[in-house]
Amino acid sequence: EISEINPESWRGLEESLQNLNLAENAISHLPGSVFSTLQNLDYLDLSGNAIMDFDPSVFAGGPPRLVRLNLADNQLKHIPYRQVSSLKLLRHLDLSYNMITQLHSSGTSEPEHSGSQLSLDTLHLDYNNIQYLPPGAFQHFNILNHTFLNGNPLALVQTDAFRDARIRELSMVDCGLQEISPSAFSGLEATLQLLDLSGNNLTSLPPHLLQEFDFLRTLYVKDNALFGLSSQEQHDTGFQYSLYRLDVSGRTNAPMAIQQMRRMRNLRWLKMSRLAKASLTSDDFNEFGVDLEELHINDGGLQKISAHAFKHIRGLKRLDLSDNSITNIDYDAFDEIGHSLIQLRLSHALSASIKQVPGDALRPLGSLQHLDLSHNKLQTMPETAFHFLRRIRTIQLEDNSIENVHKGTFQGDIHSSLEELYLSFNKLGAINTHTFVDLSQLTRLHLDDNVISRVDRRAFVNLEHLRVLDMRGNKLSFISDEAFQNLPELEDMDMAY
Repeated sequence: EISEINPESWRGLEESLQNLNLAENAISHLPGSVFSTLQNLDYLDLSGNAIMDFDPSVFAGGPPRLVRLNLADNQLKHIPYRQVSSLKLLRHLDLSYNMITQLHSSGTSEPEHSGSQLSLDTLHLDYNNIQYLPPGAFQHFNILNHTFLNGNPLALVQTDAFRDARIRELSMVDCGLQEISPSAFSGLEATLQLLDLSGNNLTSLPPHLLQEFDFLRTLYVKDNALFGLSSQEQHDTGFQYSLYRLDVSGRTNAPMAIQQMRRMRNLRWLKMSRLAKASLTSDDFNEFGVDLEELHINDGGLQKISAHAFKHIRGLKRLDLSDNSITNIDYDAFDEIGHSLIQLRLSHALSASIKQVPGDALRPLGSLQHLDLSHNKLQTMPETAFHFLRRIRTIQLEDNSIENVHKGTFQGDIHSSLEELYLSFNKLGAINTHTFVDLSQLTRLHLDDNVISRVDRRAFVNLEHLRVLDMRGNKLSFISDEAFQNLPELEDMDMAY
């Protein structure tokens, strides 16, 4: 392990060295001008050492082109403002996993002019010991595009803590926050675009957060203890136009009605968990904007998807209903999004009472490209279950109890775009003649960990682009002659027990 470095350590590398990695050594002190001769150094990694302090002149004279400095996982107690202020091109500073307790500089006065302030694209202060942010906490920074304070034990964020900080993306995940004052983010109204408050203990949000931050596009508040999106009653008749992405998921947030989100007229991505009721109906999305493209309802307690449930959000492209216990999907539940939906995830979503692939409900989804029905209790697949999915590219059926794949379930003239098919961890006992035939675009076929004992003649035929065939973990005792016909690109076939 390296414990000491000095300017002579880089003799002969002054003009060529661009990346220097000194991570995971035993360096405890950085002497003055130790890197000043490295004229072209762009990236310096000093993470995982035992650095407790810097010589004030450690970066005096350079490296003049240093852009990225990693000081994570050391023993720093203060942010080294004075030392790094001479690095005029520095844009990425990582000080995570140190022992920093405050953002004020230690033993230095405030910058006397803006030229001594830092302008960074990324500042990582994750998992230090910062307990409060006083007014002007970021006074030593001119620009901070992406700021990460995750994992600090923040007890208090005072008014004007972010004054003049010009932060564009702010992450305060897993900080133990129980309350945020209405003026906590004052000063960021004109710049803040992303705010991540996930993994805290918040019961409400500042009421003006969704009204006065006109540039806020993304808000993540998953895994809190929220009773709603505002501490005020939901009687505001105005609309909120800026927010594009909202995550209120997590088992610790209180059940919420989807209708709480209806006034976010430009919402494009929504993720929720515990719903206020166990069914999805068209009324849930009444008055929603037309821009919603992606909807996740995971661990939401869903039991029923009613007819025409999505008729008010006809542009939906991706729908994830995983981790529910759905007992019924009406055959016309997806009618209005059949032209737009390209991805449907129902992994671990269906009740054990649903034993058959819900082919009738899938029938309208003519544009679907990715279907995930994994981790359910499905036992049978009707021969026509996927016959209306003419654009399907990936089908995931792994970890069910499917016992048979009927001839004609997958057809070359229908499934001409099918690239990947996953049937792992089912109860398939045999692969019959012409089970997989003429699937011209199929590249991966996973049949591993079933109970397949027999592969019949011409079971796999004309799979011109198949590269991976996984049959590992079966009970193969008989493979017929000519079981595999015209698989010219097959590269990987696993039949190990």
